[in-house]
Amino acid sequence: MAWAAKKPETRYELLARAMRFSHAGDEDHAKGWSSAAKRLIEVAPEPVRVLDTFLLRFSPNSWSGSLADILATRMPLIEALKQHSKAEIADWANAHAPAFAASVDRQRDHEAADHRKRDQAFE
Repeated sequence: MAWAAKKPETRYELLARAMRFSHAGDEDHAKGWSSAAKRLIEVAPEPVRVLDTFLLRFSPNSWSGSLADILATRMPLIEALKQHSKAEIADWANAHAPAFAASVDRQRDHEAADHRKRDQAFE
C-alpha cells in the first residue's frame, strides 16, 4: 500500500485491477472480500473509485456454467459494505446493490429463456 500512497490518484485503482477481490481460492465462488481488498478499500483516498474498479471485475471474462450463479456470489461482497462505518462506502453499496441484484436477475432470465429455446429446438 505504500507504493500506492506515493501516487494515490492512479495507483489504488491499479491495485484494485490486479489484486484478488475475494478470499475464495476461486473468485467464481466469492465468499467475502480478501484481506488485501478490504485494506485497499479502507485506505484508498477515493474508495468509490476502488469499488467501481472491483465492480467492473465482478463479471468474469470467461466462465463455464451459469453466469448468473457466478454473479450472484458477488452480491454478498456488496451487501457486506452496506453498514460500513465510512458513509461513502456504505452509500456506494446501498446505491449499487439493487442494480447489481437486478443484473443478476436479468442474466438468470436470459439463461432460462436460452435453455427454453434449446429445449424446444430438440423437440
